Amino acid sequence: MNKEQLLQQKRYGKATLHGLYNSLAANFQPGVSDIREALLGVYQKTDKLSDIEPIYNRLANYIYFTGITL
Repeated sequence: MNKEQLLQQKRYGKATLHGLYNSLAANFQPGVSDIREALLGVYQKTDKLSDIEPIYNRLANYIYFTGITL
């Protein structure tokens, strides 16, 4: 993957995280604040990583597990 593709992937990922975070902002169920905190953490780390797929995969697994246990 070249630099331009990586930058495009990061922009798309950050936009998706931003949208998810904002859509959960009005939800005050117990596990949702934990998910929002995880979204924010991944959002902040996205620019620092050379490969974002592993952290996005872990985030997806975390959201799935947290959603099941709510």
